Amino acid sequence: RIDAEIGGFAADGERASHEFAGNGYQRMIAHKVAAHHGLASCAVVGADGQDRALIEKEGGATVMAPPAVSLSDVRGDSGDAGKADAKKKKVTVMKRGGGGGGGRGGG
Repeated sequence: RIDAEIGGFAADGERASHEFAGNGYQRMIAHKVAAHHGLASCAVVGADGQDRALIEKEGGATVMAPPAVSLSDVRGDSGDAGKADAKKKKVTVMKRGGGGGGGRGGG
């Protein structure tokens, strides 16, 4: 949804800026997606007092070319490789050596 909204703004030749509202996580993603599209972004407070991401086209551009790779085509890590690595790791717990005192020094 966020990629489609920002991509639509980038392709719109009539608007130079776009305010993205949402929760903190959505605004963070909006900043990252804007950077992916070659757009500038900053945090602002809207007229209603709510935090927003202000996204602008740089250098007076009216239409931005779409990025070479669409974010919807990028697949995340499935996590299976990480599980295989975790199975290979072995953890050994060893007792501390020497004289009883719990390692506080003797005296």
